[in-house]
Amino acid sequence: MQSITVHDLDKHFANLLEKMPEERRAMFEELSRELLTDVQRRIGGTGKVQRWQDKYTGSGGGWAAVRPRAKTWTEANRAGKRYAVGQVTNAITSGHRTPSGGYVPGKGFYADANAGAAQTVEQAIRRFEKRIKEALG
Repeated sequence: MQSITVHDLDKHFANLLEKMPEERRAMFEELSRELLTDVQRRIGGTGKVQRWQDKYTGSGGGWAAVRPRAKTWTEANRAGKRYAVGQVTNAITSGHRTPSGGYVPGKGFYADANAGAAQTVEQAIRRFEKRIKEALG
């Protein structure tokens, strides 16, 4: 699980955020949508693993994250075993051993998305600042 919290944003706009909590929540919801799109793009493939990902925001609207959907399972394999999609996603992003003793390197799509998140956060901050300026007249 990767998540992003923008502490500097909270410090800089503390007074305005108290007056405008719905704007803060909207900014993090927008940020979570953008992060989800970025993670899905980095996963590649046929779409199954991308569909397992979901966006999350904090109940107070103060953080955004992308992670596998909770309580979601893969289709049964030939032996009838099902796996939590979080297990499969973790194996894909981190790498894993194969039954024959080989190793499949991880794709690191969460880490790569996290590294690129700074630019996404900056854009979200600029949009948020623009909305605040418009709200203040």
